[in-house]
Amino acid sequence: MCWGQAGTHCTGCMSLVPCSTAPLFNHTVAGELVNVGTGECVELAKSSKASDTGVLGSWSCGSGQPNQRWSVDSVTGQIGSVGVVRAVWD
Repeated sequence: MCWGQAGTHCTGCMSLVPCSTAPLFNHTVAGELVNVGTGECVELAKSSKASDTGVLGSWSCGSGQPNQRWSVDSVTGQIGSVGVVRAVWD
C-alpha cells in the first residue's frame, strides 16, 4: 500500500491506496515529501479543530513548517514525522 491523495489544498485527503494508482513523491533535502504531480507537500495537520489534528493533508510547501518535515528509513521504508507531532507509518 502507498499514500494516495484525493485532492489539493486539503486536510484529511491522504489515504492508503494500491501502489499502482498512487502518485509519486520526492523526499527533499529539507525533509519535505512533495507530490510530483501537484508540487504540494504532505502535511501532518495541526489544527484548533480536534478532529483535524494528526491527520494527513496536502498543502503548499513552506519553509519552516515543522509539520511538513519527514524522515524516511532507507532500509525499512518507514516514514516518520520529524515535526511538532511524532507519528510513524510503515
